[in-house]
Amino acid sequence: MTETVDEFDMSADSMNHLKTSSGTDKRGFFSSMFSFPRFVILLMWRSLRRLTFVTILVVTIVWSSTFIYITLYYLYVPDVLHKKVINFQFDSECLEKCLHPYAEVPLSDHKTPTIFSRGQQYIFTVNLHLPESDVNWEQGMFMVKISLYDVNQKLIKSISRSTILHYKSPLVRIISVLAYWPLLITGFRHEEQFLTVPITENYIDGIYPGLGNAVFARVFLEARHVQVYSSTLIIEANLSGLRYFMVNWSITCAILGIFSIMCFLSMVTVLSVYRIVSSVDDEENEETNNFENSGLFGEVDETTTAPDSTVDNKSEIDFNEGISFVRSDECGAIHTFLGTTRNTEKSKEDNSVCRIKHLFYECYMKMAISEMENIVRQEMEKLSEVHKCYIKHRLGCVAVGQTSIMIAASSVHRQAAQSVVVSLLDRIKKTVPIWKKISFENENKQTWSDKSEAFWLQK
Repeated sequence: MTETVDEFDMSADSMNHLKTSSGTDKRGFFSSMFSFPRFVILLMWRSLRRLTFVTILVVTIVWSSTFIYITLYYLYVPDVLHKKVINFQFDSECLEKCLHPYAEVPLSDHKTPTIFSRGQQYIFTVNLHLPESDVNWEQGMFMVKISLYDVNQKLIKSISRSTILHYKSPLVRIISVLAYWPLLITGFRHEEQFLTVPITENYIDGIYPGLGNAVFARVFLEARHVQVYSSTLIIEANLSGLRYFMVNWSITCAILGIFSIMCFLSMVTVLSVYRIVSSVDDEENEETNNFENSGLFGEVDETTTAPDSTVDNKSEIDFNEGISFVRSDECGAIHTFLGTTRNTEKSKEDNSVCRIKHLFYECYMKMAISEMENIVRQEMEKLSEVHKCYIKHRLGCVAVGQTSIMIAASSVHRQAAQSVVVSLLDRIKKTVPIWKKISFENENKQTWSDKSEAFWLQK
């Protein structure tokens, strides 16, 4: 294992650029709102193969695009055609001044209170199935009237159109009967006509001031003696613009619409994944930069174990570097402390003296940096005479006779430098999450340092 060390510059000149743990936690309110999807994306990106991740992403985008287009279609495009059966009512016993045949037709369905879409034009048509009877031939022209009412039975609009049976001369009717008499007798053909009466082509519901939406219609045949087999009210949406193409060119519009939504979702997804992955890389790089400037740097984590026979002697602390760092013409004193590995340790169990093989240091890097920053800041605020502080701590294996920590401080007078070095050392040993494992020459015997007084264990 190779241990890497660096210096921890806590001079008074750098205090304004100090990055504390509280400042680091202020990541932004809006980023925390998306912590769960961010966690899911990172989990899939790191745990699954990237090909599997991309496949799942593509399938999700295609399915989502199709679902969005179908939803938009049903929300934006109205029902094109509505057919309502007309059952005419009349008084068969009336002899004089009788009401014309009429019918009330509801303009609603089981899903919505009205069949009309706001701002959409509708075409009203009445289809009449009439017999070619003498009564109808004698009736001649008659009127078909439609009146629309709102929920309060207020008249919204009333429209009338005239119609008549298609004319056939008596000679043509006789020839027609003679030509088709076998079919007429057997019932495969009937003497009948189908009339299509266009009422209006530009009705828009809900645009009349003081009136609501049309909820029912009254259809009148303004002819007392007209005979009718059946009749139907046809309400058809007069589509235009995008709605026209989405209905009449449905497959082409569906392909183009789904593809457009896929492009948009793909762009948003790529940017989101790139931002999340790059933000994680930036955070890791930021933490690494913090480690490089902190005095604590290494590849040590909870799973690291100390090697038995290899110790890198090249990673020893450079004392001249620390002294040069804190030296200043303004200061009359430099106080240093070097913590080295001794060769013996008294056992806490039986007070026997055991020979030390080596020490091994581990730390929780993020908390260690934050705590050391707080310690240095607080100590320098107490003693204004302190000019600069230098702390370097090794991680990993430290052999007997090697230095594991160096603390240096410069001040105008010696008392301030001595005091801050002693205080820094005591607080580092008590509260900074750096653990020391002592390995003895007896391989089965190891002990860990005690951090029971640390604030992060007492909370």
